[in-house]
Amino acid sequence: MKSPIYFHQILSQRTPDFNDIIQQIDEEYYHVSSPWEPPPKFKRFNDSYNAQTLHPWFINRLLVDPDGRWLASVSTPGPQVITGIRGCGKTMLLRALQFHARVSVEISTTTSREDIEKQVLERLQNDGFIGLYVSCTRLLDVLGDPARPLHEPYTRLYLAYAREALRAVRHLKQIAPNSVSPLYWQNITKVISDYVDGVRDLSNLSSDLALEREILSLLVSLDKGETKYSLSAHPAIVFLSLAEALRRCSSAFANISVMFLLDDVSTRHLQQQNIAELLGTLLFSNPICAFKMTTEVQTLEQLLRSPRLIEKARPGRDYDTFDLGAEVNKRLRERSGPEFVADILEQRRKQFPNHPSYTPKVLLGDATLESIARHIASTDKSSSERKETYHGLRALTALCVGDIGDILSIYEEMLRRYQDITPPILARIQSECFMEYCSRRLYHLNRQGGVYKDFALGFAEAYMIS
Repeated sequence: MKSPIYFHQILSQRTPDFNDIIQQIDEEYYHVSSPWEPPPKFKRFNDSYNAQTLHPWFINRLLVDPDGRWLASVSTPGPQVITGIRGCGKTMLLRALQFHARVSVEISTTTSREDIEKQVLERLQNDGFIGLYVSCTRLLDVLGDPARPLHEPYTRLYLAYAREALRAVRHLKQIAPNSVSPLYWQNITKVISDYVDGVRDLSNLSSDLALEREILSLLVSLDKGETKYSLSAHPAIVFLSLAEALRRCSSAFANISVMFLLDDVSTRHLQQQNIAELLGTLLFSNPICAFKMTTEVQTLEQLLRSPRLIEKARPGRDYDTFDLGAEVNKRLRERSGPEFVADILEQRRKQFPNHPSYTPKVLLGDATLESIARHIASTDKSSSERKETYHGLRALTALCVGDIGDILSIYEEMLRRYQDITPPILARIQSECFMEYCSRRLYHLNRQGGVYKDFALGFAEAYMIS
């Protein structure tokens, strides 16, 4: 039992303003139900350089796409696989197709609600698609042997995409409420009831949030390895039904295709056997919906099969490919490569309030690769001048072999050491950041096997002599 002193302390406190409490509840509800709202700016320059953790509001503000060609290449109808080395921007490009990312660009360019609605609806019609994003981390098994077949992977993906469909329509409803059916979530409720065996009666759910909570509880059960729920039809059928249900939710979706964006179908998360089955099953062709996936090049060549898993899938017929890694590496090696890198850094600078007032291009300065090579050739290995060798935008561009994360990490370290004096950042500081980053890479390479480190050092020596 509480003491009289305790109750006296409560009664003697200032009575809160109930309007303030109601407003706080409303704001918290809005934050939870509308996670696509603009987030705070970056606290560090390389925040969320892994695009899986990046808020969708940032995606199209950070994406650097030369002449829009890359985005156009992955916006085509039909199943497609985006390949490339780790860090080349596959996830960023895939998420640029996501509905929340596409819409957020329009919201920031106007102040009139009517103009926002008009521009968003026009964007949808011009795009001709709506993208729903899910990562393969959704399929990670926490129980049992990871080498065993995945537990109900298609049921889990189906429910995950059903949730993303709900959130997409909810987002559209905030922008263009007249375009959304009043009880839109009942369309998705029906296809879940029709194709997921074991679910309870969902017809009495009163809102889209109630349905979302139900989907989350189903996913938790499946993630725990329980066997209560499973799909009652082939994935090509159930995902088509989900796409059709989404199209019925809004007049703006009526004649557009649905892209199921599945990220990182790779050996980072899944065993090869599971990847082969997943890719082969989901890369089906249909005019209403299709899967767009990111994966590694070797995965395609070794594992991909037709949707019935009978014969080896054929590029161009069973699926289309886009090698982003090759495109990025090509861009870096072109004369415009330094400008490409400068654009990537500049886009991030706009989202980082603590960045110095100068542009990254000015902070880095520039030095030709020839001048760097002459400096190496004209100085002794033990000379202190060697500590000022690597600096400038061209050096940062030349270091990158396609992993954009390398650029962000090195530049972040330079910013930490910059003392806010007249630019550019001192050559000594830049060179130290280059060398320390390379040393860390060699350390991790050596842990995988000394022969790899020896090869890398031998190749570097040969390159310097030539």
